[in-house]
Amino acid sequence: MAENSSYDKITADGDTILVIGPDEARLCVQSCLLQAASKVFKAMFGPHYKEGQRSGLNGSKKEIPLPEDDVGAMTIICAVIHYRNDILPGELSSSEVLQISVVADKYDCKVALKHATHHWLDHRNVVSLKEQMELMTAAYLLDQAQAFSEITYAMMMEHAGSYLPFAQDQIDFGVPWELFYLLEAKRGSIHQQLGDILSVKYQYEDCPCGFKSKSAYGYLGILSAGGFLPSLYLDRLDGETAINRIKRAEQMGPPSEVEDCTGCDNYRWHRPAYSRESMLKNLQELKDGKGLCLHCISGGSRVYSEKPCSIEH
Repeated sequence: MAENSSYDKITADGDTILVIGPDEARLCVQSCLLQAASKVFKAMFGPHYKEGQRSGLNGSKKEIPLPEDDVGAMTIICAVIHYRNDILPGELSSSEVLQISVVADKYDCKVALKHATHHWLDHRNVVSLKEQMELMTAAYLLDQAQAFSEITYAMMMEHAGSYLPFAQDQIDFGVPWELFYLLEAKRGSIHQQLGDILSVKYQYEDCPCGFKSKSAYGYLGILSAGGFLPSLYLDRLDGETAINRIKRAEQMGPPSEVEDCTGCDNYRWHRPAYSRESMLKNLQELKDGKGLCLHCISGGSRVYSEKPCSIEH
């Protein structure tokens, strides 16, 4: 087979040729670098595997057939391992990151790719659920716990529909099915926390001056205008994301002032039903929350197990 343009893309003076994919793309590499990065490659290049004993038509260069692998993903992985940052693409699509993670998981070279994958798993410019699902699966396969938490939290905050249409593809890559149950359960918990933040505070018995009743009535008017009363909220829950609800809540104005009665016996206990400053602080904490824990997910079923995670979260 004639050498193609990608033959010396990684290194021209390597000692091994990777023959990749059904089209048999050829990539010249240094076996010592691949062995240092991957125990799987170290075994393949050893004397006990036929791949390590096979020589091609290029003198002493060994040929390692990898017919099932993606040539683009393998090229990028080899470029990172060979310190060829000059040929790495500036941006990768979520599907390309997923392909890289599949190959990295197969050859157990996740540690060697750790810093590069940290950049590739940046989800901040990804808006579609399908792309976020692909990055989530990539983070799972690459054992990137921080990225996994951030991506799953974005999925819960930014999407209101079902996760199931894209679930099977991720399960096929090895993601446990329990993850999708936990995504839905925690998304429901976020909405519940938001409801608690917006609820009337300071549940004490009203006093004769009626301060609490007047304050609560004014706050309920604000909630009604924003569509946050239960009867109004349930009508729009199915189509509204948690982050949109939070943004609407942040735009609520301050309540009208309730005249305080200093002559009331309970004057010192008078508290407004709604504190905008406190609400905004709690909403920010909710936005800064964490997603699912990779160590809990990969450590076994969190649906049925009560064993605590070894990681603090």
